Amino acid sequence: MQISYETEIINTLYDVYELGFAKVEWRKIYRWYGATRLTNRVWDDLDNRFQEIDESETGKGYRLGFYDCEDSAIQLTLICLDPKGTSEKESSFQPISMKKKE
Repeated sequence: MQISYETEIINTLYDVYELGFAKVEWRKIYRWYGATRLTNRVWDDLDNRFQEIDESETGKGYRLGFYDCEDSAIQLTLICLDPKGTSEKESSFQPISMKKKE
């Protein structure tokens, strides 16, 4: 992660936490991490940062996820998954860990 983008990353993750979602263009994620491809390191970093926000705010165990939608070729919709909710049962909502390459 490039230090110059740290504030932007944190602000985006706070938007996800407070609003429930945030749309982020793929090219922005590549720019944040100075990457030519997104590896597990990127997804782990975003997930760890989101968990730190959750622990510092409420500790309710919210998880970072994503929503595959029509514009997914252009942007990624990051979402806040409630561990007690039903959103994970819907196929269109997935934990960010599902983005990782196996």
